[in-house]
Amino acid sequence: MSPKRKTKKKAPLDATDKNGVLAVVALGASLETAARYFKREPLEIVEALTDDADFQRDFKQAQEQAEVFFLKQVKTAALDAKNWRAATWSLERLRPDRYGRIKANAISVEEIKALFARLRETLAAEFADEDERRKIEEKLDALLATLS
Repeated sequence: MSPKRKTKKKAPLDATDKNGVLAVVALGASLETAARYFKREPLEIVEALTDDADFQRDFKQAQEQAEVFFLKQVKTAALDAKNWRAATWSLERLRPDRYGRIKANAISVEEIKALFARLRETLAAEFADEDERRKIEEKLDALLATLS
């Protein structure tokens, strides 16, 4: 029987980690890609977003920076018919909810937001401990913030 390996728990994201995540997200990477790139779990980034309002704000701004960059590329590339597809490909993957092909059974961001609102109502009805409920709601809000 082989001995169990103890997995070393990684420290929470520090300022350098957060800046790295913001840099790759500003290039157009998803939260999941950023996590893989920095050998982290997506949940670690979500927890950092939950715990740090400035990081959450900067994360959102990094996502928007990438989107604006690709929008500029589409506009510029559209002037030359041979180049427009690369920028379009990037936008489809960066913001599939806005630029991707719509699948028949796809769930929109608006539908997810409505689901989260209903989930919050359920939490309010089921959790008597307000502090515990608030912690869960904050984590849900951080998750939701990564979607839109």
